[in-house]
Amino acid sequence: MEKNGSTVTEQNIKAICARFHVNEDWLRSGSGNMFLEYNRRQEEFFAVFGALSPILQDYLIKTARDLLDAQLKLQSFPGEASQ
Repeated sequence: MEKNGSTVTEQNIKAICARFHVNEDWLRSGSGNMFLEYNRRQEEFFAVFGALSPILQDYLIKTARDLLDAQLKLQSFPGEASQ
């Protein structure tokens, strides 16, 4: 990738960002912070998720989607969320 004439593919960029927690905007343009902010909650969530069986992973994904839908509905009616 560092040789003249070499091209960096989208797959290369995604792999670099994922592996080294590099900010994709920074890698492409130099703007923003070089590294993504460390998020302990996400790391814990993915560790738990990875330890679950595939069936329970599917259940967790469905439950998370249901929670997101509920959150969006609550945000649509802010007066009712506090009742």
